[in-house]
Amino acid sequence: MTHATERRTFWDLTAHDLMTPAPIVVLDVDTIEHAVSVLVKNRISAVAVVDGSGRPTGVLSRADITRKYRPPTAGILPVTDFWQHAHLDVSEEDKRWCPDEPRANEPVSAAMAEDVYSVTPDAGVAAVIRLMRRRGVHRLFVIDRAGALVGVVSAMDVLEALDEEVDPPEER
Repeated sequence: MTHATERRTFWDLTAHDLMTPAPIVVLDVDTIEHAVSVLVKNRISAVAVVDGSGRPTGVLSRADITRKYRPPTAGILPVTDFWQHAHLDVSEEDKRWCPDEPRANEPVSAAMAEDVYSVTPDAGVAAVIRLMRRRGVHRLFVIDRAGALVGVVSAMDVLEALDEEVDPPEER
């Protein structure tokens, strides 16, 4: 006999169950300065990049910006005019990975990673884990049938769901 209140296990979860819906995004034509502002203000390490129809075209991370705009150096990089004009409350740590002002006006598409790894909302947790592991990524886009971005599943989302399985809230 099956009860309607029967508890689902971790392995019953889908990408829809795990995802952060309506994720923060930037457009592929937005400037690097705008993307940096989004990353800093939202305290996130990466942001989905979408085209005008909401379809993912890439992902932009702090690491992408650092690789593209900062030469390898030893020590802390000086604060540039970019930060004086950005009007952001930015930590010294954040200032080290951001571009100088002349490059801040380049489009996001100039620095983003173009590899888009995605799943549909009904993909099972095993498929999500397998794709993340095989592709070596920390997040997957969740797209609808039209290809529009509806959510993001991060490795942390998967770990949080697993933690609830191991230590359910009612047993804490």
